[in-house]
Amino acid sequence: LFLISAKFPTTTLFSRDDLFLILEYGPISQFSPTKLFSMKEKITLEFLFTTASCKKLLGPILQFELISVLLLAALATPLVFSVHSVVISDFATSVIPGWHTTIFPPYFVAGAIYSGFGMVMTLSIIARKVYNLGHIITVEHLDKMAQIMLLTGCMVGYAYSMEFFVAWYSGNPYESFAFVNRALGPYWWGYWAMIFCNVVVPQFFWFEKYRRHIPFLFITSILVNIGMWFERFVIVVITLHRDFMPGAWAMYNPTMFDVAIYLGTFGLFFTGFLLFLRFLPMVSIAEAKLVLPESNPHHGHDHE
Repeated sequence: LFLISAKFPTTTLFSRDDLFLILEYGPISQFSPTKLFSMKEKITLEFLFTTASCKKLLGPILQFELISVLLLAALATPLVFSVHSVVISDFATSVIPGWHTTIFPPYFVAGAIYSGFGMVMTLSIIARKVYNLGHIITVEHLDKMAQIMLLTGCMVGYAYSMEFFVAWYSGNPYESFAFVNRALGPYWWGYWAMIFCNVVVPQFFWFEKYRRHIPFLFITSILVNIGMWFERFVIVVITLHRDFMPGAWAMYNPTMFDVAIYLGTFGLFFTGFLLFLRFLPMVSIAEAKLVLPESNPHHGHDHE
């Protein structure tokens, strides 16, 4: 049932991404910066949806495109909640100690945003350096991303602590053992690596000098993604290697095929990323035009 229900939000997410890509690089990208700036001063949400003069100013195609971008952006948030809540509910509905908890869906949504921003920051800093995009992807953008990572990192840290509290408060010895085994068992190094990368490291973002220090941001973003990988390791491997029956306890040792499949995911992702950079503008043309100096109709003219 959950596999069927996960199909619909996932396919919807892919469809939204495709439409968003088409609209972001569609007719709006053909307008001159000055034209877009003059439109930006007049456009409001009410103006887009209700007035006939909008069509006169923008044309029906551009009006439809701007409205569609707003609606698709609004759909992104509930889709993220839906996709990650459904996927992790496959774990939460089981009877395995460490999985049978209702905190999983919201905590995985926060973790998805957290790791997503970490990955975006890693790729943005690399693209910013390689393609000389420092004037478009500014330190201000990276600062804002670091603030969101700090927020979601604190939410993930709170979820980690609540898991231990709920295990203790439940009075279930199997549940308590599962979490003690995570922190003090044979795989203790995996659990504490997760805590360090996901909870301790982002606390430096309370200070502005770290949020605006590019090398530190790059290292931190990589550590965040390493920490989120360890989170999956903790949830899957550490939880399953010791279950209800001590006779079934075992240690997990990855085979060469496990390692090859894992490395293959890197190749698949970076191939898609590089193909995107090769054949499509890596920055939205329509949005970039609005921040160019030429978008100001007074650019190049002195006015008293």
